Amino acid sequence: MPSEESDRNLSLNADHFLWPVFVARETLRNTSTLPPFFSIAYGMDDVIGAAHRATTLGLGGLVLYELGCEKSSNAASSLDPEGIIPEALRTISEHYPDLLTVSDLCVCQYTVDSHCRINGDCQQTSDHLLKQAALYLNSGAKALMPSAMIPHFSKTLREWSLTEFGAAPVIISQTAKFASPLYSPFRSSEAMRPQVDKHEYQIAQYDTDLALTLLSDEQSGGADLALIKPGIAYSDLLRTAVQSFPGQQFGAFITSGEHQLLIELEAKIGAPNFLLKSTISSLITQGARYIVTYQADKLVEEFQKFS
Repeated sequence: MPSEESDRNLSLNADHFLWPVFVARETLRNTSTLPPFFSIAYGMDDVIGAAHRATTLGLGGLVLYELGCEKSSNAASSLDPEGIIPEALRTISEHYPDLLTVSDLCVCQYTVDSHCRINGDCQQTSDHLLKQAALYLNSGAKALMPSAMIPHFSKTLREWSLTEFGAAPVIISQTAKFASPLYSPFRSSEAMRPQVDKHEYQIAQYDTDLALTLLSDEQSGGADLALIKPGIAYSDLLRTAVQSFPGQQFGAFITSGEHQLLIELEAKIGAPNFLLKSTISSLITQGARYIVTYQADKLVEEFQKFS
């Protein structure tokens, strides 16, 4: 088991953690079965509660996802100014203005085919994502997390935001995103096609050379931080990236499938959070500036018991 000393060291790095929170209408409460490690805010009172918890724990920020999205061929509902994510951003900005709010910038939750590109068209998708970015920034988002795997999109996003807003948000790029079955619990929860094939634009398994090229291109082009996803499966890539590109910041996104596997293994050995805590300790040691984990709040709370 991890020692109290290791927990104490990790507790000093609460801002390493970004906490994904799913935001849904109150009417969806108790209407679906979701993985127990997902954090769900039903309505704005729950959103305020999540923001308070993140602030109290000193987390690096919240990553907001919509639950119960209306789907269409052109992802139109993602541009609704009265949508649940813009409302949540405005609410958090009002009550916790200093908290880093991160908005996922993608269309896969909103399209009927569950793809990250509208009609397979990069330009159409890029134009749509900039409209989505404008909506989120006007609603109070402090960071954007593009995940559609569009080449050089971080550069496009930074140049556009400087022109339109006079300043750029924090850009957290999911550019080293590998095609993998380890996203399945997330996709199922979002009523996406579980077996949707994204090999055309996500990185092929073990093609770390391409991943390193994309990581370098995205950061030199405008990303403040580049995430590797799935974060555990490709932890060796994190170490290589940190060594290859000194001065640049990298992070790991621990996917829903990775969480599920760890939780199942931990249950078998009777050691809750042992494997996840050990893995996170390793990722931080390897140079991860941020770690996106669905259990960020619970882990940091546990770490801080020994601080």
